[in-house]
Amino acid sequence: MDIVRDWVAKTIKVNIPEPRAPMLKSYLKVVGINYYTPSSWHEDGSTHLQAEDVMYVMHCNNLFDSICLASSPHIMKASVHSDMAVIWFDIWDLQKSTKAKALINKLFNFGNDIATVLACNMHPGIPQCQNCWCWCHITAKC
Repeated sequence: MDIVRDWVAKTIKVNIPEPRAPMLKSYLKVVGINYYTPSSWHEDGSTHLQAEDVMYVMHCNNLFDSICLASSPHIMKASVHSDMAVIWFDIWDLQKSTKAKALINKLFNFGNDIATVLACNMHPGIPQCQNCWCWCHITAKC
């Protein structure tokens, strides 16, 4: 790709953006992580897992070196009475899903927990109430 870009840039004498192969989104989730975190993790003293925590751990882990997130990770409690979290994240992937295949069923450390990356179906972003943890309505309507 670099050779093509350099040749075209020399030919038309214009700076062109870097060409990229066609990409698609792969949908993955992480399980096995505690929803509650030590208050020392956050400046405001909050004790629940946040997207910034997930992105920081991914950035520090070699498993995610070649991964580009398509959006911010989404975090939800596994169930109403559970202290475990499910984290959904979307990545930009190649047409054959090679990046997703390299991550699926891999284990990594997340604080004191051992997390597992699993494949999942596309999730359309259905709202979830933070009071009753039910789907299809927002907290303001509960």
